[in-house]
Amino acid sequence: MLHLTKPILSTLLLILLSAGAMHGQYYTVGNDPTRARWRMIQSENYKLIYPEETDSLARVYLYTLEKVRPRVMAGLDIDPDPIPVILHPYTTQSNGVVTWAPKRMDLFTSPDPYGSNPDPWIEHLTIHESAHVGQVEHFTKGIYNVFYYLLGEQVTGLGLGLFAGTYALEGGAVITETELTGGGRGRNADFTKYYRAMYLNGDYRNWDRLLFGSHKYYTPNEYPFGYLTGGTSRYFSGIADYAGRYFRTPVDKWYNLTYLIDPDLNVDGTGMIEYLDRSQDILTEIWRTDWLSRGTFTESEDVRRRRDRLYSDITDPIYIDDPKSPWNGSVIALKEGMTTARKLIRIDSSGREHFISFFNSTSSRLTYDGRSRIYWTEPVSNDASSLEDFSVIMSLDTRSGKIKVTGGRRTKYFNPAPSATGDTLAAAEYPVGGPYFLVLLSADDGQVLSRIKAPEQGQMRESVFYGRDIYSTVITDGGIGLFRLSSGQWEEVIPPQRQSISGLKRHGDMLYFSSDLDGVLNIYAYRPASGELLRLTNSEYGADYPYFSLSGDRLYYSEYSLGGYRPVSTAAGTLRSDTASFDAPYRHPIAEMLSAQSEELIAERGISDTLDRADFMDEGKYPSKRYSKLLHAFRIHSWFPVYVNVDRIRSFNFENFTMSASLGATILSQNSLGDVVSSLGYGYVRDALTGKWFHSGHVSLNTRIIGNLSAELSFDVNDRNTRSYLYDFTLGKQIVKENLHDPLLSASAMLYYQMDFNSRGWYRSLTPLVLWDFSNDIYYAYTYDIGQGSTLPVQGNPVMRHQLQYGISYGQVLPTATSQIYPRWGFGITVRGVSSLGGGMYFGHLAYANGYVYFPGITRQQGLKISFSAQKQFMEGKLLYTSLASLPRGYDSYSFADTYLSVSADYAIPIYLGDFRIGPVFYFKRLQLIPFFDYALEGAPGSGITGSYCSYGADLMVDFHFIRLGFPFSAGIRYARTAAPANGTQDHVGLLFNISL
Repeated sequence: MLHLTKPILSTLLLILLSAGAMHGQYYTVGNDPTRARWRMIQSENYKLIYPEETDSLARVYLYTLEKVRPRVMAGLDIDPDPIPVILHPYTTQSNGVVTWAPKRMDLFTSPDPYGSNPDPWIEHLTIHESAHVGQVEHFTKGIYNVFYYLLGEQVTGLGLGLFAGTYALEGGAVITETELTGGGRGRNADFTKYYRAMYLNGDYRNWDRLLFGSHKYYTPNEYPFGYLTGGTSRYFSGIADYAGRYFRTPVDKWYNLTYLIDPDLNVDGTGMIEYLDRSQDILTEIWRTDWLSRGTFTESEDVRRRRDRLYSDITDPIYIDDPKSPWNGSVIALKEGMTTARKLIRIDSSGREHFISFFNSTSSRLTYDGRSRIYWTEPVSNDASSLEDFSVIMSLDTRSGKIKVTGGRRTKYFNPAPSATGDTLAAAEYPVGGPYFLVLLSADDGQVLSRIKAPEQGQMRESVFYGRDIYSTVITDGGIGLFRLSSGQWEEVIPPQRQSISGLKRHGDMLYFSSDLDGVLNIYAYRPASGELLRLTNSEYGADYPYFSLSGDRLYYSEYSLGGYRPVSTAAGTLRSDTASFDAPYRHPIAEMLSAQSEELIAERGISDTLDRADFMDEGKYPSKRYSKLLHAFRIHSWFPVYVNVDRIRSFNFENFTMSASLGATILSQNSLGDVVSSLGYGYVRDALTGKWFHSGHVSLNTRIIGNLSAELSFDVNDRNTRSYLYDFTLGKQIVKENLHDPLLSASAMLYYQMDFNSRGWYRSLTPLVLWDFSNDIYYAYTYDIGQGSTLPVQGNPVMRHQLQYGISYGQVLPTATSQIYPRWGFGITVRGVSSLGGGMYFGHLAYANGYVYFPGITRQQGLKISFSAQKQFMEGKLLYTSLASLPRGYDSYSFADTYLSVSADYAIPIYLGDFRIGPVFYFKRLQLIPFFDYALEGAPGSGITGSYCSYGADLMVDFHFIRLGFPFSAGIRYARTAAPANGTQDHVGLLFNISL
């Protein structure tokens, strides 16, 4: 047996170690609305699939993808094979995903309404995601091409998960967008501001803490880390196609462990740790030189009495000057940090914080009408589709404290701005497929007053009323500029350029906003009458979210530091008035070097833009064809030379380890739209009860039917022989008998409809479901007639197991902050029923309910979870029980009592371990100590309480990273002590394991 299971367990272990790749292989972005009618356009390198109502937009995407492709691939030194591209225009998400297994690119076309990137969204998105295609394509060559025949497309994901860190992938894509555009995040001060603050304060961290982060010390994600280390590699090496050589190393040098762990060594002999040190040195020098050249920094007063111990951002400070408001003299702001989910707060005149409401994690900036309302926009989920949502205008009444939807329901409005009279709102509108509009609405009822198309086919961003005119920031092909709408006509005021402009507002005769024009986020004023641009602040690390008080005597804003954004104010009379110009922006040395290298490489390769956009808009040259979801429902992408139960691997624990793989083969399929996932498997499996081996077959299908209504089907044959469960009334016991040459058939079908109602900072989900289970095991009761020597059935004929589950679940929780284990608040409840179909005298019915509630703990990092469950059996005259209710921890069984009640308490205590590494293998971040207490009662009709169960103990798990894998592991033990012996002992120890993807 050992020689049979060794290769199986080795394969399973390899899959577990590349769980990030596994996540990508079976990853689906969600479901587009059922009403979408899909079409397809094909070019030389892309098969673009899109909803028919976005035909014009799809053609622009196809043109842009082909246009940027040769320039992107030059630095990666690769010519990728054609790839499917799917457009998702219904969601307000602004993102893209390149997935391998099956190979595809998903693009979310709604442009980013809030970020500080000045690049056109289509250009930014296509460059970034094309870079990922080139990176990943390397792992289809060489040794991976050989292993493709063994594992299919998933071998590429396996290589990426093991040998290509997310920092290199995402940082490399940011390098590409920076070198090929005048903008790109590498030039954006907001993108690198924390590293500037770290290095100028002497906060130099090691590789592991910067890559894997910390539960105590704030760390930006892998994007800036990868950009800065990768950009430094280019800076010192002078190699323009460094990325191509880097990603080719694990492919060409797959046999060299040193190069697999550190591909930089193969490129130019300098390792990643040395490049990190050199990165910290050169960036410190660049930023220190800039810091010294800035002279005196703007002085400000902190609005709060005291600062937070851990990192937090307090943004959008607005001073309330309204005698009718109970908040008069207070500052309204947004807060989010390592110990708290995002929330709306009030800071009173003494500097104390007061909670107002939890807040959506994504929103526009706050705007104030100067009277009694604060406005913003936030996304609202659509219960019919996970990839369709809306953006609505919200308002806070500063007199009553009430929050309500002011404008839109099934709309996509962004960045509202109130008029001087407060009766009109201006907002950006992003219809599906474009074009984009400035929309004017009534502030009272949200009715649309007028819609004006954005100038130069651009993307509307923020707007402000200025007398009878409206000034708006608009992103066009040249970047972000300022335009004036006067008498229905647009006029360019500040030409489009590549520095950020955010937080546009008006005060008196000037407009003001934040920008990274001089290399650091600062606040600027623009006077429309004279065209004069002035810098009002001189910040060390960044000044943003400006708001002038109504009286004009103070400027409120958020000042950045190592501890995050803090709300401050500065007297208007002490503000600077430095002359500035968008014609003379700051040039970051590393970003400029990247562009220069890229331009030289592109010239050397003879790459030029020869494509004509008009050709792609021509139906004759690029015909659109109907895309049938039915005909493309199955797309085989991967396979295993063993039988693998993918669902068990993804929910891996030690209890199902040996059930996750066996001798055999598996074929995996997922359609390009990601809403039909299926598998077909053959396994040579062992029956644990009898020790016999069987040739088994397995089929599964998960698919969306309509809206969010989904189905999961599975069918398994011959995992073992069927069994007869015989109840002998004569002897008073149950007998189990194997039925030779009678294969087990088991099937299940589940229908569920997941509805999400996320808003105001809460994640809410309602899911009704129906589940049918069948197996052809036999259940039979009899008496034994001694005189006749035969068995006599007690009632009816033998039956097979048909079971129907039905129920509904509802959950509502806040996001979990970085330093927390449990969310600070939340609750959920599930109600289920189980009925036997045709069970006769053998099976009854049951009702089951469970729930949980999260409460804050003693400290902000700790939390309490109270859980309960209840179960009622309806077994009149029935013989065999079923159960959904498990006994307290330490008891290895379910409750089969007539009535069952239980309650549990878990208290989560995170313990910081110091972010330390043991050798090159383990990096430890945190210890989770979760003491628990479980108590349960059983009862029977007429007998009252018939039994009780009690256990207590603790889960002890360590959060760690393994080698250089980008996703965290948790492993540990559970100790439970039962009040009464279970399985002969009161002390129980089990292993715990989890992978967070």
